[in-house]
Amino acid sequence: MLLEPPKTSMPVRQTSHGEWLLALLLFTVFLAIGGGAWYQTHQTYKHFAVHEPGKVYRCAWVEADVMAELVRKHQVKTVLNLCRPEEMGPTRAQDERRAVESAGAKFLELPLPDTVDPWDFRIAGHRAVLLDPANYPLLVHCQHGVNRTARTLAMYEVLVHHADGEAAVKAMPLFGRRKYGPLEYEFARNFTRVFRNDPLRTPPPRIQRVQYTFEDDEDAGHRL
Repeated sequence: MLLEPPKTSMPVRQTSHGEWLLALLLFTVFLAIGGGAWYQTHQTYKHFAVHEPGKVYRCAWVEADVMAELVRKHQVKTVLNLCRPEEMGPTRAQDERRAVESAGAKFLELPLPDTVDPWDFRIAGHRAVLLDPANYPLLVHCQHGVNRTARTLAMYEVLVHHADGEAAVKAMPLFGRRKYGPLEYEFARNFTRVFRNDPLRTPPPRIQRVQYTFEDDEDAGHRL
C-alpha cells in the first residue's frame, strides 16, 4: 500500500492596499506618457496622410520646421498651399516659404475658392500644377487639411488617374469629422463630368457659372 505524502498548503499572499495603489499609479503614468506622445505627434504632424505613396501627400498647416522635415523625409518637390493670403497671419506663409525652399522644394500659393464650377477661372492654376509631372512628389495643404485639400486631391484623381472624383472624396480620411460637405461632393461630380475623359479640355466659348451658397451646408463652419 502506497502512502500519500502529507499535503501541505501554501499560504496565499494577499495584495495589500498600498500595492494596488502603486499599480494604479504606474498605469496612470503610463497612459499619460503614451497619450501625451500621441497628442504631440498628432499636433506636430496635424492631419498628415499619404494620399499616394511616393507621389502625393496631404496635411494641415504645420509649423515651418515641420514642413521642412516632411519635405526632406518624403523627397517632396512641390508644396501647394491652398490658403488665402495672410489667412494664418502676416508672416507664417513667408516662414513656410523659406523653410520649404531651404529644404530644396518649390513653394506655390494658390488659394482655392469655394466653387462647384469646374470651369471657374480661379482653379485653372490648380489644374496646371496637377497636370505637370515636374511637380511630383507633391504635398497639398490648407488650414485644416480637410475640405480644400480634399477638393484638390479629387481634381488630381480625375486629371491624373481618370478616376471618379466623388468616389475619391468618399475614400479620403475624415480626420475626426463626420463627413465631407455638399460642396466637396458636388464639385467632385462636376469636375469628373467635365475632365475625366479629357484632362486638357478647354472651356467652351460660353459657360454658365454655378453659384454655391452655404444655406443648407451644416459643415460650412469647417470650410477652412
